[in-house]
Amino acid sequence: MRDRSIYRLLGTGFYTGYAPIAPGTAGSLVGVVLFALFFHRLSLPLFLITLCGLFAIGILSAAHIDRAEHSSDNSMIVIDEVVGMLLTYTALPATPWILFLGFLLFRLFDIFKPWPACLIQRRMHTPLGVMLDDLVAGAYAWLVLVLGGQVWSLF
Repeated sequence: MRDRSIYRLLGTGFYTGYAPIAPGTAGSLVGVVLFALFFHRLSLPLFLITLCGLFAIGILSAAHIDRAEHSSDNSMIVIDEVVGMLLTYTALPATPWILFLGFLLFRLFDIFKPWPACLIQRRMHTPLGVMLDDLVAGAYAWLVLVLGGQVWSLF
């Protein structure tokens, strides 16, 4: 670890990005914990404003880490997973089932990268691209949770 800046702290998901195995999963778990402990208490407008702020911080953090490490989309950058995970839970309750299913769905979409996430990952080798493909995964996971909840309520 070369620096102890706020960009490094946040960009690595409070240093979970240094996990030797599955740093993206570790970063996703940070998102789950943050939502369960704090973010589910926010009003929807404040939640969305905070999410946008974290997205912007993610771009700056990814740029800082990539510059310091002479890399592009370094695996230690997991703030994208944190933000994608938080997007997954937008306007949903912090119940154990929602937390669990949201985590599984987000990881599934983050790993398999359905369109347009795959396109973003292939073509945007920038800090913005790092953040956007996980935002797409979070949006897909949120959509499945919301639609699944609607279908479930019919029974």
